[in-house]
Amino acid sequence: MPRPAVWLVFALGMACVAYDPVGTTTAQQKTDPKTKAKVDPKQPPKVEPKPQPKPPEPKAQPKPPEPPEPEPPAIDGPPSPLELVRGLRQEGQSELAVELIAELEAKKDTPAAVKAELPLERARCLLEAADDEPDEATRLGLVGEAKDGFATFLRNTPGHPRAAEAYLALARLTSLEAKAQLAKARRIDVPPENEKGHDEELARQKAEAAASRPLFLGAAKQFKSAADKIGAQLAGNVDTNTRRALILSKVDAELASAVNQMYLGDTYIAATADEKKERSKTIDQARNEFKELAAGAGVPGRIGWVAKAWMAECEFQKDNNKVSEAQFQDVLKAAGGDSDDGKRLAKFFLIRHKVIEGDDKAVEKDARAWLSQYGANRKAAGEAVAVRWYLATVRQREADQIVAKVPVPKGSKAVPPTPSTALPAYREAEKLYRVIAQSDNEFTFRAQKRRFYVVRRLLGEAELPPTAYKTFEEAQMASLIQMAKLQDQERADPPVGEAALKERRNKIVGLLEHAREIATEKDNPADVNEVLLRLIYFYTETDQAGRAAILGEYLARQVRGTGGKSSAGGALGVRAYINAAGSIRITEAEPAAAARQADRDRAIKLARYVDERFPTETATDNARHMLAALLYEEGKPVEAYDASLKVRQGYERLSYVRLFQGAVATQLLAPLKDSPLPDARRTDVFRRTVADLEKLSPPPATANEDDARTFVSVRARLAFLYLLQKRIDPEAEKNEVGYTRAARTAEEAAKLIGTYKSLMAGDKGPNLDGWEAFLTTEDSRTRAVFLEGTDLFAAGKYEEVFGAAGKMLTEMNEKGPLAEQVKVVAAIDPDEEKANKDPDKAQKVKVTKLADGVDKLRRDLLVLGLKTRVQQGQADNGIQLFELLKKFGGSAETNQRTLEQLTTEMSGRIEALRKAGKAPEAQALSGAFGKLVERISAEPNLPTPMMLFLGQALVVVGEYDKAVETLAKIPRPATLGAPPADDAARVAAAQFRRAALDTARAQRMAKKFDPAEKLLAEAIGTKEKQGWAYTSLDFRKEACYLSEARGAETKDAKEANKHWGTAVKGWNELQAIARNRLTAPPPKNMAGELDNAQIQKNKNAFYDAYFDSNRCILKANMQLLAGNPKLDDTMGRIAKLFVDLEAKEGPNMYAEVKNRYHELLSEVPPLRQKYEAAGGKLFLQATEN
Repeated sequence: MPRPAVWLVFALGMACVAYDPVGTTTAQQKTDPKTKAKVDPKQPPKVEPKPQPKPPEPKAQPKPPEPPEPEPPAIDGPPSPLELVRGLRQEGQSELAVELIAELEAKKDTPAAVKAELPLERARCLLEAADDEPDEATRLGLVGEAKDGFATFLRNTPGHPRAAEAYLALARLTSLEAKAQLAKARRIDVPPENEKGHDEELARQKAEAAASRPLFLGAAKQFKSAADKIGAQLAGNVDTNTRRALILSKVDAELASAVNQMYLGDTYIAATADEKKERSKTIDQARNEFKELAAGAGVPGRIGWVAKAWMAECEFQKDNNKVSEAQFQDVLKAAGGDSDDGKRLAKFFLIRHKVIEGDDKAVEKDARAWLSQYGANRKAAGEAVAVRWYLATVRQREADQIVAKVPVPKGSKAVPPTPSTALPAYREAEKLYRVIAQSDNEFTFRAQKRRFYVVRRLLGEAELPPTAYKTFEEAQMASLIQMAKLQDQERADPPVGEAALKERRNKIVGLLEHAREIATEKDNPADVNEVLLRLIYFYTETDQAGRAAILGEYLARQVRGTGGKSSAGGALGVRAYINAAGSIRITEAEPAAAARQADRDRAIKLARYVDERFPTETATDNARHMLAALLYEEGKPVEAYDASLKVRQGYERLSYVRLFQGAVATQLLAPLKDSPLPDARRTDVFRRTVADLEKLSPPPATANEDDARTFVSVRARLAFLYLLQKRIDPEAEKNEVGYTRAARTAEEAAKLIGTYKSLMAGDKGPNLDGWEAFLTTEDSRTRAVFLEGTDLFAAGKYEEVFGAAGKMLTEMNEKGPLAEQVKVVAAIDPDEEKANKDPDKAQKVKVTKLADGVDKLRRDLLVLGLKTRVQQGQADNGIQLFELLKKFGGSAETNQRTLEQLTTEMSGRIEALRKAGKAPEAQALSGAFGKLVERISAEPNLPTPMMLFLGQALVVVGEYDKAVETLAKIPRPATLGAPPADDAARVAAAQFRRAALDTARAQRMAKKFDPAEKLLAEAIGTKEKQGWAYTSLDFRKEACYLSEARGAETKDAKEANKHWGTAVKGWNELQAIARNRLTAPPPKNMAGELDNAQIQKNKNAFYDAYFDSNRCILKANMQLLAGNPKLDDTMGRIAKLFVDLEAKEGPNMYAEVKNRYHELLSEVPPLRQKYEAAGGKLFLQATEN
């Protein structure tokens, strides 16, 4: 499981604390640092009653109403209960609005029409909250919840008058997702132009930004489509409340659409000439939309002034600076409260312009004024983070300029001491960077990095013992410097060695523990909690998982505050408990197992607590991810699946969760029976999983190999789930066949691999990770093609089988087995010592196994093709497929099991055609298959097992003489009677016995009774002189079949009666043997318990022998008593015996045994009539195996 997100960011931030040239940015992103409640960090963990949910923090009261704006006509009538919800949402109090919605949902007297709109209103509140949420990961989670809410509303009430409003909101959500992707690009810290890594990081940033462009363009289309729908509705007849809601939504969305266009312009980073033209067009379009909105009739003044501020920014982006300045001044001079948001935005844009111009004094002055006026405004959270960044930047630059004037001795590598005149600016910059870094925003990483630099300027090298630092602030800053040095060491080339790293980590632990000990109530609780989080992390890094777990649980359960520190501590505690369980040092098995289980139980309990107590915080999703894995390992797949569902859209490792979710869903859905998933949930689980996997966004082209491979694997898992659609979701199957969706999805996923550099080895094709991803897609694709071909074959559409499988068969023929293809990257060194040192050995083994698995599936596809060609009578084409089968599985010998499968199936089809009276079709199929068998038999140096198989196959196709000839080549071993002493001799004896039995069968079917009788007589012998097959029931059965065949072919009634009598006697003896097994003491298994499976098997052996005995009597009488009334009595007696058997033993009978009785009734209609007249039912229909 991954480390929590907070520590991924933290670890990345521990960059080398060298001089970081201060740059500028024009980017803006929402974020808002949150204050923490004061805590005593020295108090030990204690158990307290479970805290009740905190009431929502009081929101700023709405301003007194301004003179009313002109309203559209026809808005009258009594207000809806939802008007208050909308009012709260418009005032930025989405949390209170959600609480009110919950109350309306709970009330029994809430009108049905209002209740129908509650999911829409709740989703809109979540959307507004997402707009204002400062934490990016939390914002993405809110986006996901809102999207689900709108989708639910549209699914439940597709024809609702406000459906268009939901579509409009979905457009805003798409725009928010695009902004989140763009923010990922802005997070990338591109080095200055002349420094190492500039080109690579700029290319990565450009690619990340470009990945957001399709999302912005998609949102733009959605905005237009939804706006058109709302306009059409407003032109028609709608009720008063709906009209009011539609107008407000339309105005809000028009603003969002225009802002979406501006952000689209920001996706062109380091733009080429053509890209600059596109960017210019985009800004022009945004300006026109803002202009239309600002001049629109009935548009609320607040939105109009915001639109005007954006219009001015559009002019600035187009380099129309004079026009821009004049428009900004118009906004700033506006009177009335409706212009406040516009003024705030205009002032923010102007600060950003001064940053671009490099006017540091103006930036400092205006930034301080802006923060003083708007810094606490939640709706300005994102702008506030950017303004703090600008202010911190200019303050750091001011201090750096002072330091730069300090003379440095020539050749000295020491960092010059920081002059006292620079300290105030550095201190302010450090505090600003600290606040920025305490939330998840586009500046977090850079703020962490710069903070380390500034702290080093303030405190020096921090090599004193912990007790030398007298204040919490000094101790925690010293720990930051040591962390920066640790990262320097970890990146050192050559490596510094584990001992030095361990020493550095222990220094960090000492400083953090000291900081915790000397913290007072006067110290910032947020900083104290940050120290606790770092201490948990470094306890884990220094093999102190127990301490880390206890401190993590303490932080989660006892420390109160905002900013996600408690949930982050809880998530770290869960990880620490898991680590502790894996590092138990107790040597005795039972106590060690108990201790491990205790730690795992604590991890589960803490993860559940974090999930319940902090449902909307970023780190909670990490705890849910670990909880899902723990529950699965505990053998609770349904609970594990449900835990995975709670991970929200913004989780940074969401693709890994979706892969887990898909795998568990497959495990729950694939079994036809004995699944732990209740039947009532199967369709819902399938639909939810498919929906979740479908909407997972792809990572950018610059993604690392783990993220890229995992996403492709998720798509492959989605394709596999589609294969289950037919039996789990018949309704979806009506829209599009599952295997068609599966094949298309798998092919699309395979094509993605080439778009990720991390999955490719240049011109050589996929690397190890790329092959692993490709093989997962190819597995699902091959299964889909095979299932489609199987359905077509069953429907008799033989040529269409090759329409479905043709493309894959061509690929197989051209490229060969995948197991050979992957050797380019997955070959393991034959030198075992070198192979064991290969860090990629495990993955190479995995990729090779995956390739072997897909090749096996492809062999099944080839067998399907062989069957189809045989069925079509195209033996030559079948032989071509056999050659390809050899290519994919080696020699004919290695393909023996596959060919046996084919023979068994062809045998069944030929026999079915014969029984159905379709002799010509049976003969044609037999002839075509015979040609294939003859081709195989021509292979040189065939081993005994293959000869045995060919003999059996030749019997199936009616080539009895060739079968006898082939089987005669199997050598007779020296010992046949007593069991041979060694394995090889036993195998040889078994092979000869089987060959002898098949020879007798071939001779019988060729009506060469004498040699068959001679062979069987020698093998079975007599009671006095027992042969080597005396105890074999199979040989005895063949002897009975031989007597039946001789009787059936003998014209003389007396002679025929003799043969039939011998057959009946033989079957009766076999029936007696089967009966004796039932009356003997019941068999027991190795544990000494009754072996119920063997008992059931013995019973069915008796039912089978009972059937053969009566069948033989019936057939004999049908021949010997033809036209004699006594035959009718015989049939009646046998029918009655069958009815008695089914009444007594029916439930115990195997399907294949019941089907023998059914086939006989179908073959002899008079017997069936007698059976039905006697009340028989069980054998009237065939039973599915």
